[in-house]
Amino acid sequence: VVGAAATVWSTRKTIQGTVDANSALLERQQTEEQAALWRGMLVEVRGNLKTLTTPVTQGFQLKVRLVVDFWDRARSHVHAVPRQLQDDLIQTYTMIAQHNELILYDRQALDYGMGTVNDPINKLQASIKTSLEKLIPELEGLPHKHDRA
Repeated sequence: VVGAAATVWSTRKTIQGTVDANSALLERQQTEEQAALWRGMLVEVRGNLKTLTTPVTQGFQLKVRLVVDFWDRARSHVHAVPRQLQDDLIQTYTMIAQHNELILYDRQALDYGMGTVNDPINKLQASIKTSLEKLIPELEGLPHKHDRA
């Protein structure tokens, strides 16, 4: 009976140790994946800002869609960042969605070059540029790697 109890106790300890190690590994992997996701968001934000600040030939309107690939992945994880950053991301990417829809509308529904939606596009681009500039330091302030203490 004593031998059986010792075996059960030993087995429980081994199983608990394995569970603890796997839990720690899973938590570390999730943290590293989150950090990679937010690093990607930072790259996307910088890329969109560069697109909006790249000079175009005088007399032409910048009519390119902005990138939302990382936002499509990150929006389901937005709860993991500070509230202010959540709000700023949602506001910025809502404007980007509106911008991209106007660009599509301009390309598909209007005679190209008519310019009937240029004013709304210009206003959105100015607002988006300001929002993207605000996002950069917020995203840079996030932890970008898992500290293995």
